[in-house]
Amino acid sequence: MTVCKLCANQSLKLVRTIDTPDRFERAAGVPVEGYHRHWYECPNCGMATQILPIASSNYLDSVKTAYYEIDIGSGKILERYCSIMSLPNHSSDNYHRVKRILSFIGQLDIKGQFDILDIGAGTGVFIAKMRELASFDFNAVMVEPDPLVGQHLQSLGLGTVINKPFNVSGFVGKYDIITLNKIVEHLEDPVSILSGISDILRNDSSLVYIEVPDKISLIKCNDEDNMLGSMHHNLYCPSSLDKLVSNIGLKVVNIGQIHEPSGKYTVYCYASIDRRNL
Repeated sequence: MTVCKLCANQSLKLVRTIDTPDRFERAAGVPVEGYHRHWYECPNCGMATQILPIASSNYLDSVKTAYYEIDIGSGKILERYCSIMSLPNHSSDNYHRVKRILSFIGQLDIKGQFDILDIGAGTGVFIAKMRELASFDFNAVMVEPDPLVGQHLQSLGLGTVINKPFNVSGFVGKYDIITLNKIVEHLEDPVSILSGISDILRNDSSLVYIEVPDKISLIKCNDEDNMLGSMHHNLYCPSSLDKLVSNIGLKVVNIGQIHEPSGKYTVYCYASIDRRNL
């Protein structure tokens, strides 16, 4: 039985079936014959959940630590980083992401030490763009479990690199902003992983920025689009992202939807500590 991980609703609606393995499944050796994976929508909270074939789930366990090797290639990580960094501003998702965040946190009275925790730092473009565009200095901690990308991040010297999966209990610091850019959709049960994240926010003015693929991708994108890929467990709309934020003990301060220069459909929000849950 398919159950919504956000609201526990058991009456989910089948909205799309994909009949071809994606590149991650092909790399893992998932059989093509008889293949199907399904996207279900929760009519209660609005979150979409992907259900993989059991065989596919088993195969994918073997490639979870090789995401970037399959996506980019082990010898091309720096090349990809440089390519994205060199995009003109109007074509860069990261440029607009950083400008959006800097504009929003401009309301904060930034004095002295400012600490950023970037969960799922990828190739490091986001923090690099922050260093390029921010008018203030900051300390950056980047969490990235992929071993190849971890080595790449260390070589960039953008900040402290934690080369292992994120775990709230493993952090003792306090952060002014925590960012999760296109990460939450990779979490099968995001509530269990992100619960308690408020404990590592510095104060009531500190923010968590979450950016995820928009559920509208199920209508707008073709079967081969990575937004609908096997590594994405869930897709969100504003109401389901709001529900997720509430379930992890935060409150939404601002929420929005955008169509990015790359063509991605995205939902994002800023959240802060919800004192009602403490």
